Order: sequence, then structure tokens, then C-alpha cells
Amino acid sequence: MIKKIVCYQIILTLIFSVLSQPVFAQQKQPYEDQLQKAKTLYYDGKFEEAQDIIFNLLKKDDLKKEQRFRALITLAEIRRAVNDEQGARKIIRKILEFNPDYNPTIREEPPTFVALVREERQKMSAKKPEIKQPIYKRSLFWAAVGGTVLTTVTVFLISNKKSKEKANNLPAPPNWPEFAK
Repeated sequence: MIKKIVCYQIILTLIFSVLSQPVFAQQKQPYEDQLQKAKTLYYDGKFEEAQDIIFNLLKKDDLKKEQRFRALITLAEIRRAVNDEQGARKIIRKILEFNPDYNPTIREEPPTFVALVREERQKMSAKKPEIKQPIYKRSLFWAAVGGTVLTTVTVFLISNKKSKEKANNLPAPPNWPEFAK
């Protein structure tokens, strides 16, 4: 009797696990499907519809980094296609901040988009502000600290030597009178 119950539980568990996998896979797919749909609309010249889908996707908190990255690329391509070069450049800057190694090729993206990415990368590398190091990381700071310590130790040793000399030059203490017992 117990063996039958255990067998039924095992069989039901296996059936549930097999049937539940497609359900979980479908939950992850909507974003992929939406990305693909936006890309298809972009290729069909329906830029506004594709842009709306991308904007809705970018508002999702649970969108994976890879999906967010691809959505930004598609959005930059859309902005470039509708002759909004400034908007495309702004999005490309976000893409390069997100993934500095992004380097599209003409096989992957349109040549004008590839050229925009290269131009923005050059601008970003030229505009990199010089990051001021904290004071404790500068060599001048450590030279000043070392000099201060060296001076303090030298003064201490010299003053100690003089005080020893003074201690030897002091007169002997007076003899105290002895009291009669």
C-alpha cells in the first residue's frame, strides 16, 4: 500500500515537472517576442510602433541586461532612421556607458549607425575628464608626510641628546644633615 502511494507521488511529480517547464519558458519569452516584434516593425518602416514597444520594454524592472542592451540598440537605430541624430547619439552614449566594448560591424548594423557609434566613442574618450586622485594617493602628499615624520624624529633625538648632556652637568645634590638618634 505504501509503495503504491510513493509510486503515484513520483509519477505525479514527474508529470508536473514536465508540464510546468513550457509554462515557465513562456513567462520569460514575452520580452524576447516584444524585442523581435519591435525589430520587425523597425525593418518594415513602422518606426513609431517599434519605438512604443521599446519604450514599454525599457520601463520593465525585470528586463534582463542583455535585453535592455538590445532594446537600446534598436531604439538608437529607430532614432537614426527618423533623422533624429541627436537622440540617436544620446542613446548611443547610454549604450557605450552600459557596454564600453560595444563595437558594431557593418554586417550587424547599418553603416550610418556604425559610424555614429564610432564618432560617439571618440567623443567620449576625448571628453573623459581627468579624475583627480584623492590626496593620500598623490606622491607629493607622501613626500610631505615623510618629511614631517623625519623632521619630528630628528628634533626628538636631538632634544633627547641635549637633555642627557644637561643631566650629566648638574651639580651633585647637597648633603642632607643627619639627625641625631
